[in-house]
Amino acid sequence: MDHNFELSNYERHQTHIFDLQDLLVSSEFYAKTHPEAWASADEQAERNKVTKKKDQRLQKALAASKPAAKPAVQPAKA
Repeated sequence: MDHNFELSNYERHQTHIFDLQDLLVSSEFYAKTHPEAWASADEQAERNKVTKKKDQRLQKALAASKPAAKPAVQPAKA
């Protein structure tokens, strides 16, 4: 929910169609508008879980993007 409520007008087909970028707000905005909820233990635990999952995915992506180590070439035995 936002404090932006002045949306009334006579035209409804172009003005009231919002894309994802128009609807998204930052975490800082939520922290300012709902400080008690933002500081709750449940919210902090959820943010920590999300951060941990993001870090794991980043590490997995970085590991996958590194070139595989070439195996050492052993001389052929005659």
